[in-house]
Amino acid sequence: MSAYTIGKKYTFLVWIIFLGLFYSLLAAYLSASGSLFLEVFRFFSLSNRIDVISPMLIRFMCFPFLLFGIKYIDNVNKTMFFMLVLSYTALAILLY
Repeated sequence: MSAYTIGKKYTFLVWIIFLGLFYSLLAAYLSASGSLFLEVFRFFSLSNRIDVISPMLIRFMCFPFLLFGIKYIDNVNKTMFFMLVLSYTALAILLY
């Protein structure tokens, strides 16, 4: 699409920018998810050593998504979106 929009000359530059942005997004997601898991585990007091385990736990949980590729991620996104619509519908029904 970038070759069609801005020409083949700049396609490589667009890919470099895309990979940089994607890497930044992934790093931010993993960083925030680690601290989120840390707070959840601290709330439930599941372990005294959770400070060490939490950052690695989120990475091991995300690894299958990266390993199995886009088809697996697409199915997970569809399922999560369906659950979002279902929960919103249930909330709307319960509030009215």
